[in-house]
Amino acid sequence: MIEAREIWNLRFVEMNTIHLTQQEANEINLQQADVDCDSDFLNDDGPNNKAREEMAKRRYRDYVNLDLMGNWISVWYVPFATFSNGTSVGCAWPQVGNPVFHYIILSEDSNNPNNQSSLAHEIGHILFGTVSGENNSDPTGPETTVTIENDDGTTFTITPSHSLKEDNVMYPTAGNRTFIESSQHEKAAKSRILTVTEPSVHDR
Repeated sequence: MIEAREIWNLRFVEMNTIHLTQQEANEINLQQADVDCDSDFLNDDGPNNKAREEMAKRRYRDYVNLDLMGNWISVWYVPFATFSNGTSVGCAWPQVGNPVFHYIILSEDSNNPNNQSSLAHEIGHILFGTVSGENNSDPTGPETTVTIENDDGTTFTITPSHSLKEDNVMYPTAGNRTFIESSQHEKAAKSRILTVTEPSVHDR
């Protein structure tokens, strides 16, 4: 969180760590197969919907019982090295449900020495996705999805929500990248999370 604050240079002023009890963890029953970036956080047609529904219910109880305002970001750390695809270590979902909440899921490998910027990257998606009247695109990203070829012949895609700049924290693989452009900072600063009430991250 400290590094995320330093990268974005914006007012993330509070964290509140909440550890689930074993009973609560059993109720949610999240499995590695449930964790992916390919579907909405709440996806009625998806196989992972039941566990995420339970996560959303827990978030709502926190909202009611702990008076955690809707602008909080719920960051869930899950006990799997990666997501179900074997490579992803984090994903963000801004503006989910009614009332509207914001979710980030991070795996264990998001906190290893090779991925120190993962949280800052996912927070960037939340900030870009909560700017009124704009989409969740990155100001330094492509207008449409592009395919990049690696030196070894493999390819990967860069969507408009990511940066084209290889040293940028919003590059598709955040790794330990820490640079942001002024245009990114300006857009992030317009997020309603930062302008409506005191911004915070809810860490569990």
